[in-house]
Formats: sequence, structure tokens, C-alpha cells
Amino acid sequence: MRLLKSVIPGIYLAFALYAWIDFLRLPTDGLANIGLMVVTLPVTVIGLILTELFGGGSFILLPNGFGYYGDHALYYWPSVVVIALLLYWICAAIGKRIG
Repeated sequence: MRLLKSVIPGIYLAFALYAWIDFLRLPTDGLANIGLMVVTLPVTVIGLILTELFGGGSFILLPNGFGYYGDHALYYWPSVVVIALLLYWICAAIGKRIG
């Protein structure tokens, strides 16, 4: 079970890297970021809730002023790291329960 806490976050990180590379290859038409939002779905849901609580408008967790790719990188990679750490923690807790 020790392997579980490394494999699951590792698979997620590999998938996140694939999604980022795919995002870089797509045109900057506004639809390319949907894949990034799906990969970071838990953070996306929190961001949508916060956006509505603060009056709507543009997505509150996506910064502005660093360029298209910079803005998305500043949202995406911290979100990926947080989700990977949560997956690690959840898998470690499950591993301790199982034995």
C-alpha cells in the first residue's frame, strides 16, 4: 500500500503535464483552457463558487496581466500541486487504514 500514495499522485501529475502540453498546442480561442479546468476540477468548482460570491464576472482564480499562457500557468500549476498533495495525503491515509 505504500506504493499507492506515490502512484496515484504520479499518474495525476503525468496527466496534468499531458493536459498542459495539449493546451500549449491548441489555438488561444478560449476553448483551450477547458481541458485545464477539467484536470483541476476541484479547484475549478471552488473558483466558480468564489466568483459568484464576489459578484460574478471573470473567473476569480485566473490572474490577469501575465499574458495568456502566464495567466493560465499561474492558475494551473499551483492547482495541480495542491490536488497532487491532497491525493498523496488521501492515499497515505487509506494506506494506513488498510495496513
